[in-house]
Amino acid sequence: MTRVLLLAFALLTSLTSTACQWGQRADRFSAATTPAGTDVRFRNDDRDSYQRAELYAVDSAGVYVFDGRLRYVAWTQLRALEVPRFGEAYRSYNGLVPSAGTQRRLALLSRFPQGLDGTLLANVLQLLNQQTVDRSP
Repeated sequence: MTRVLLLAFALLTSLTSTACQWGQRADRFSAATTPAGTDVRFRNDDRDSYQRAELYAVDSAGVYVFDGRLRYVAWTQLRALEVPRFGEAYRSYNGLVPSAGTQRRLALLSRFPQGLDGTLLANVLQLLNQQTVDRSP
């Protein structure tokens, strides 16, 4: 019986240690190792051209992006948002509010995964020499 328990424990320990290796590692993910966050492509009008920006933060109503100016775009105003190199789980289309799961995944890729409001937002605006966040129509 002791031998079976030891074998089960060894197997469980082995599986647990390898489980930590699954998925992308932070030391290989540029948003975690560089001062810049994740680049996104988005459209908030009917033109076919995408704007490129850095994803700053995500909340339930929209996204903060930085393209030389800090902007807030509501989900309902987005025609498309995508993260190059990531799949459908990181996209939003046609002004639809993405699921809570998609919002969480996008937030984890952003510069400020904890969100951007209050004192933190005021400090970021000051560092960017902006008085207010630009709001997209």
